[in-house]
Amino acid sequence: MRKMIIISITLCLLVSCSNDQRRTSGQWSVVSGQSVEKLEGIIGDKSAVLNFWASWCPFCANELPAFEKLSKDNSDISVVGINLQEDSKIVQNYWAGGGFTFPLIEDPNSELKKKFNIFTQPTTILIDSEGKVVDRRDGPMDLEDLVDFVSQIKDIDHIEIKKPNKEYSISETPEILKKWSNKFGETIKHSVSLEKIYPGNILSPESLRDFIPAIDDPKFINLEEAENMFEDKDLGAVFMGEKTTRFYPFRILNWHEIINDTVNGESIAVTYCPLCDSSAIYSRKISIGTPTFGVSGFLMDKNLIMYDRETDTMWHQILGEAIAGELTGEPLELLPTNIIDFGTLKSEYPEAEVMSTDTGHNRDYNDDPYDR
Repeated sequence: MRKMIIISITLCLLVSCSNDQRRTSGQWSVVSGQSVEKLEGIIGDKSAVLNFWASWCPFCANELPAFEKLSKDNSDISVVGINLQEDSKIVQNYWAGGGFTFPLIEDPNSELKKKFNIFTQPTTILIDSEGKVVDRRDGPMDLEDLVDFVSQIKDIDHIEIKKPNKEYSISETPEILKKWSNKFGETIKHSVSLEKIYPGNILSPESLRDFIPAIDDPKFINLEEAENMFEDKDLGAVFMGEKTTRFYPFRILNWHEIINDTVNGESIAVTYCPLCDSSAIYSRKISIGTPTFGVSGFLMDKNLIMYDRETDTMWHQILGEAIAGELTGEPLELLPTNIIDFGTLKSEYPEAEVMSTDTGHNRDYNDDPYDR
């Protein structure tokens, strides 16, 4: 079980606190505001699990059934879903359509978003019965990770969710995919509509592959060296291996989107989609071995489509699943993924290794290619 971190709400986890965020009490519930008051009434004196979500976020969609099950099986814990500033009609229809029954709070004025310093989705906050923030997870969790996370406030053995059976089709391979890969034949297996997979730019199909180059041999430096490259506010994904903790800055991932790495013998793919600001770390161990992954140049719903370099199968970055090609339907194992800033890394993980900007590519990592 990961180390419990007791954090008073008088601290802001990822940025310096502004004057209006400072509190004179260790209780989280001292702020005024409609959303905050509603949350106070729901939680009462119970421990709580707060899940910040959005309807367009596939990671959130994957997690919400687990929170529903957690709520039904644990009446002594308040499980609350908090939507991130979406239209009320969209939120209500989504909640009803998903059959969710645990409490929902809409936060149209960003009161709770600002209060808990939410910068990505999903984000999950743990609060103990005394009203103190115990821990948080900025990013997605699988069921095993969620059990471990929630066990900091209550011992639970497992959360069992029935997954729907997947349906697959075999169709004629579109001409653009034939040109993209010589491993695709006349027909192709797929689990999504092929019309939803589209090129991310106007390059020829042959040029799309690896136009955004993944990193296959990342170099790492210590925190002291990294001080000269990164600012405290710089966000990134953290992977905690058996012996080694590594930080992968989004400033680098903005340009490369996938980092193939091996940490303490574990082969991983650190992924980031700048268009939808989604990050996930997956095991590269799949049925055919441990291939590296590349950027296909295709998108689906603006999300990164990866491919494995063994079979050219296309994988959806958020779903963590093969969606077109030989391995269609096979899942990737989601590894614990936490998003933090460089300042938090220094205080919480002083022995961490930081990915260096010495990538072998001529890129200005101080520049954001999407900030145009």
